[in-house]
Amino acid sequence: MRAILRHTLTLVALASFAMPAAASGDQISSQATADRGTWLAFAPPPPQPGGICMIDSGAEITPDTQSELIAREALDGGDPGDTSPIKHGTLMAMEAAAPANGWGMIGAAPTAVRIVSIRAESTTDALTIGAYKQAILSCEDTAQQHPADNLKVISMSIGFQNAPSAAQLTELEDAAATANKAGLNLVAAAGDESSPALSYPAAVPPILAIGASGANRAPCSFSNGGQAVALLAPGCDLEEANPLTGAPLSEYAGTSQATAITAAVLAALRAYQPQLGASQAEQLLTSTARAAGGSLNVTSLFQAAGLQNVIEAGERNLPPTVIGAQPPITSRRIAGRPRLPLPQVTLHRRGHVLLLRFLNLPSRAKATVSIFGPRNSHRRVQLARIATRRHTAQLRARTNALLSIRYTPLAASSASASPTRRIGL
Repeated sequence: MRAILRHTLTLVALASFAMPAAASGDQISSQATADRGTWLAFAPPPPQPGGICMIDSGAEITPDTQSELIAREALDGGDPGDTSPIKHGTLMAMEAAAPANGWGMIGAAPTAVRIVSIRAESTTDALTIGAYKQAILSCEDTAQQHPADNLKVISMSIGFQNAPSAAQLTELEDAAATANKAGLNLVAAAGDESSPALSYPAAVPPILAIGASGANRAPCSFSNGGQAVALLAPGCDLEEANPLTGAPLSEYAGTSQATAITAAVLAALRAYQPQLGASQAEQLLTSTARAAGGSLNVTSLFQAAGLQNVIEAGERNLPPTVIGAQPPITSRRIAGRPRLPLPQVTLHRRGHVLLLRFLNLPSRAKATVSIFGPRNSHRRVQLARIATRRHTAQLRARTNALLSIRYTPLAASSASASPTRRIGL
């Protein structure tokens, strides 16, 4: 079932080359400075945007997705909206393509990409290997039946550690290989289990496994790793927005986000340089990442593809508060204010009871601890949150929980929030 939302893409190509400055409601994703590609979100549009076939939990229509979603489909023929309680698929669409419109956040490449959303997760069951196979085939079919979508990349941000059967694995490999030969790049989340083993479908060639890194390019603590990871992309230290309200959101991180950002950059690259095939684009992506220590580097990637003119045009359109900003801009709302420090803590465990000691809690701040768990399919359900001005705190948390710790100001006008420390138990 192909839902309405199809746009005439030539209208985008005719848009003005002067991009507006980021409006005050936008959260500027940390992907920009993590890979020094801030300019990409403000670059003039290519003649035809690159399409991303996003296989996820669906997508809702919001101010940050309405103009970027060119089609929505559901494998079960039902409502193509987002079945995830945290609106996972909607957030991934925002990570890739949210425009600078004064609402929510700014995605990685809003002027250069558009999204076809495939809801492969049912309303009752998590996404499966069989659903991924069918969704990949659907993406390939869409690329052939709707060439105006200009699909270049398949993005898969939901994964799982349980290995499929040999028959399922063969079918998924065949579907991925067929899509790749048809000219589509495939990227998938490496996983958030702090494991050397990749999640599926990222473990299936020719799908590129994407790990997560922070603003300093260091791997995020939760990111699955190993030699099989194709590259790291921004996945922690991100400033995002609530998919339904547009309000600032800083409690989420994952290889899911890293995958959506990589998909956007790759689709944008092929839109600006349409003669690049899937294998050529992949080679440029991975080789420039290796030269950058294994992390996505948008500027080097576009330079290697002969797109210095796009870089310069995007830089000319950068809002003044973004130009030269270090450390990464976290929000127009708090830009320029000093950030509180990264929390330093010690943990002592007695059964399910944890004693936390905050070693560097500033006198002007309180410690906010969010507890997430269990972790499944790259989703974290928030179980509880505590806030305290004391240097110690006790809480109950299971061994598969994730703690998200942040220092926040006592007064909203005093300072910005600190970076977030995430600890897996």
